[in-house]
Amino acid sequence: MRAEERIQAVAWELPTESKESYLCRLQINGIKGKTIEKRILKAVKDWSEAGCGTCPEEKEKMLMFSRIFKSRKSWLAWAKEFPFSLKEATTTGKYRNIKTKKEQ
Repeated sequence: MRAEERIQAVAWELPTESKESYLCRLQINGIKGKTIEKRILKAVKDWSEAGCGTCPEEKEKMLMFSRIFKSRKSWLAWAKEFPFSLKEATTTGKYRNIKTKKEQ
């Protein structure tokens, strides 16, 4: 399995007091190797780091980021440019594909 195929990216909206902004959290799992990590960090350069972790058995990293967008439309435009597959967690706990492997 290629390193890019291990990446699992999930995003979700966080509630805000303002209706004029869209706060989004992004979690990326399965990061193995500096090359992939650098590609991810380049793609999320405008995001704030919100957390990180490692899996010692698999030697993989997990990174979390957050960012405020002006609207859902601007969030989706960014998501389409993300270099890996991306899912969005809905408020009901289900997942919606934002960007699939076919679109990469």
